[in-house]
Amino acid sequence: MHNRRNYANPPLVEALCDIRFAPGQEWDWTIPGLLYTQLKGDFPHREQTEHFAVKVEQGQAPQQVTSRRLRFLNEDRSALVQVGQDTLVLNCLRPYPGWNSFRPMLSSALEKYRSVASPAGVASC
Repeated sequence: MHNRRNYANPPLVEALCDIRFAPGQEWDWTIPGLLYTQLKGDFPHREQTEHFAVKVEQGQAPQQVTSRRLRFLNEDRSALVQVGQDTLVLNCLRPYPGWNSFRPMLSSALEKYRSVASPAGVASC
């Protein structure tokens, strides 16, 4: 068994898992609401955000992509689930609780997302 080193000022600021899904059922904004009803016991706070990204493909000019996401935050706002069209992101902020805590949160959010969004599969992680 590994002895974990405890740091006075841990270097990890944030851990996240960003999963993109192959479309399954047609997306609509009731999906995040259905997911929230399943997650609100652990993630009671919700916010709507705009997500900006730059899409770069070989031989083409970069394109700015904007999408909306709903974020569900835990009580102390140290962890959050973000959901958007064919996207699920779990973030853990400082203090990072470690893989033994992060993994069950991720598994639970992923299982609940799959039950309400019915994606065809995972496109990328």
